[in-house]
Amino acid sequence: MKNSYPNRYRIGPFEQFTRTVLTVEDGLPSGRITALAFDRDGALCIGTDRGLVRLAGGALTPVDPGGEAAVSALFCAGDGRL
Repeated sequence: MKNSYPNRYRIGPFEQFTRTVLTVEDGLPSGRITALAFDRDGALCIGTDRGLVRLAGGALTPVDPGGEAAVSALFCAGDGRL
C-alpha cells in the first residue's frame, strides 16, 4: 500500500509493523473516534462523534457526506451488512 498519509510510523525494525495516525486533515469528520468495524469488503469503517467514514485502498470516504450524526457503535451482521 502506498504511504498516502504523512503520519505513518514504523514500529520496531520491521516494515510490516506500522502505525498510521489519521486526523481531520486526512478526512475524518472529527478527531474523536468512537467505533471501529471491518465491513464485508475488508474496509475499515470509522465512527466518530461527527459522522462515519470508510477507509479502503488508502482513501477515506464519507458514508453519509451530508450528515454529521454521532456514531456510538458499529456492528457487522453475519451477512456482511454494517
